[in-house]
Amino acid sequence: MVLDPFFGAGTTGVAAVSVGREYIGIELNPDYVTLASERLGLFAGDFIERM
Repeated sequence: MVLDPFFGAGTTGVAAVSVGREYIGIELNPDYVTLASERLGLFAGDFIERM
């Protein structure tokens, strides 16, 4: 399990997935949440609405 408390554009998540790891990314900026979600194939709306 990889924890990235400053997830940004999701590069750590992409790297974790590429080597078969799970990850937790924490990001406060909704713009970066959207960008990271798109890079990782997730739906950002679920995460942004919870903030």
